[in-house]
Amino acid sequence: MEFATKNILDPSDDILVKAQIWDTAGQERYRAITSAYYRGALGALIVYDVTQPKSLENAGRWLTEVKDNASSPDMVIALVGNKVDLVDDRQVDVSMAIRLAETEGLLYFETSAKAGDGNVHTAFERIVFEIKGMMMEKKKIVEEEEEDEDAEGDKEGGGRKGGIGSGGGGVKIAIDQPDQEKSNGSGSSRMCCSSS
Repeated sequence: MEFATKNILDPSDDILVKAQIWDTAGQERYRAITSAYYRGALGALIVYDVTQPKSLENAGRWLTEVKDNASSPDMVIALVGNKVDLVDDRQVDVSMAIRLAETEGLLYFETSAKAGDGNVHTAFERIVFEIKGMMMEKKKIVEEEEEDEDAEGDKEGGGRKGGIGSGGGGVKIAIDQPDQEKSNGSGSSRMCCSSS
């Protein structure tokens, strides 16, 4: 299992988001502990191999596990088809994956981690910005409710101090890659989409 922290700047408002990224590579040996990582996660990327039909089937199983263990029903989840550079070896039709993503309300991306096509970063940024937008909207609602409560308190001669802070924290993202490890060509195994 790999862990990385990545700071992502949202160019639309110059807000820096700190994302914690946990990569399980979908390996069965981590299955017992992955549910603990889902609990605090606000987003998940489920990566499947477009050259392996079983990988997309396994993605459905991982999706169920993520949803069953998520702390928030608002978790942002993306389905990511990887290895699109292997055009001649492709066995999963894009329409099947898109159908799964649409049925489950997921974001969908196709990438090539090997070719470095930029979509890996696009997928991460999109999920982080979706989460940030959701959190900003919740913060706005809470602040509006507090303003309403303060106004009511002022009318009654009381009022309240405090409010929601902009405190630390970050976005936690879990990544599952159904039963696939990547080789870096040197004989050693390396997980896809690692930041190292």
